[in-house]
Amino acid sequence: MKKIFVVFIYISSITTICAQKLQTNHPPIIEINSFKDNDTLNLLSSRMAKNFIFAEVGGNGVLLSINYEHLLNEKVGIRIGAGTAGYSGLTFPIMLNYYFFEKPKLELGIGLLSISKMMSNDLIGEEGTLISFTLGLKSYKPNGGFLFRLSFTPFYNLSNSKFILYGGLSAGWAFN
Repeated sequence: MKKIFVVFIYISSITTICAQKLQTNHPPIIEINSFKDNDTLNLLSSRMAKNFIFAEVGGNGVLLSINYEHLLNEKVGIRIGAGTAGYSGLTFPIMLNYYFFEKPKLELGIGLLSISKMMSNDLIGEEGTLISFTLGLKSYKPNGGFLFRLSFTPFYNLSNSKFILYGGLSAGWAFN
């Protein structure tokens, strides 16, 4: 029974191979010259900068922070960072950002700012978590290189229901 099955597979594969002919009179499925600059083929997506590392003065990290952001797609990015609020404590911003336009990109974001060992203060309060917002401009070359950000970053303190108006300036590097 095994021999009959093997012979059947062998004959079937040979007849299939012989029955197929390469026909050269058909046009190619995709012509290379048919694509235009505005087509959404994503041939260059592997070379597009999707990762960012930057230092920020002010902004979502309060005083100084180092941040890493990764684009999940062309419009949405997730950001994490670690910073300081001066002598009094550490900050850890986590943000979800949405981008509009191309050059420069308009950035809208929302996230959480975790604060540890913060001195008591009327606006910030003690240790805890603030809701952080971002409205800013981000400029970088699509394939990577120098990155510059300018942003308005208000915070909302849930414990005392106060808004803190803030802003930041960032410089860093965009890469694949």
